[in-house]
Amino acid sequence: MDTRVVVKAPERTYEEDTRLQQGLSSIVGLYMVTSNCPIMDQLRPMVRFHLPFAASEETLYRAVSMYVTKQYYAMRRGETPYWELEKLAQIYSAISVVNTGMSRRLRQASTKDANVNALIILSTFGETVGVSIKDGVGKIEYLCS
Repeated sequence: MDTRVVVKAPERTYEEDTRLQQGLSSIVGLYMVTSNCPIMDQLRPMVRFHLPFAASEETLYRAVSMYVTKQYYAMRRGETPYWELEKLAQIYSAISVVNTGMSRRLRQASTKDANVNALIILSTFGETVGVSIKDGVGKIEYLCS
């Protein structure tokens, strides 16, 4: 069943007719990234520019952009940047483990499927991004041509 989900940010409002689990997935993702979990914390820079209802290609682009920007600033501070994306893929692999564990916990604690399904959607989405990174991000290369 579809529901109208409205997300208000300081700069704009996002609205979408979508499944409840999809809307919850976006909220759960924000809470997890800002929960001070050391693994999820690696995505914290993306929170400021969160894009509710994003397609996997949009998230892939944001994740790669965030990672490359982080490497640029490391270089400016005199640190050694790591431009290869394998570390970003490793981050998403670790996030997948966290999401799996959270799914198990929610399944045990929740009487409704919506919460668990929201986390499963989020986890699957993250795995898609991780696989795309491992495959060399060819999916978004056309954006830089």
